[in-house]
Amino acid sequence: MFLIACGDDSSTSAGNLNDDGISSKSSSSSAKSSVTATMQATAPSTAAFTSGQSTAGQKLKSATGWTAYSGITNEDAFAFSALPAGFWGLNGDYDNKGNNAYFWSSTEDDSDFAYYMRLNYSLGSSFLDYDYKDYGFSVH
Repeated sequence: MFLIACGDDSSTSAGNLNDDGISSKSSSSSAKSSVTATMQATAPSTAAFTSGQSTAGQKLKSATGWTAYSGITNEDAFAFSALPAGFWGLNGDYDNKGNNAYFWSSTEDDSDFAYYMRLNYSLGSSFLDYDYKDYGFSVH
């Protein structure tokens, strides 16, 4: 089951837009490293089974439901079954549906930002970043 998680209704400034059209402040590499280290420490078996970051996305994506892309075979190795739901944007529209999946982490960067994981149909890897809590990303 997938749910949409949204932040509070407080207004935020747009910030910088990344290649997905999501605004984000510049990432602090030490904060991101801390979250990555925490995730690896709490799930070492998952890190070992995914053979590293370059194939983690393929291991988490559902074997069906994604746009086919040459060289990418989605395995759903952990029964996570990630589907490309996209996200609910600040303008009230759904964006990237069918191409990307975004999942909130329980880790905050500060009171306005939290970490999320992104999966893309054309990449075998997964990405960790953080953004405004006002976005509607999936939770699992």
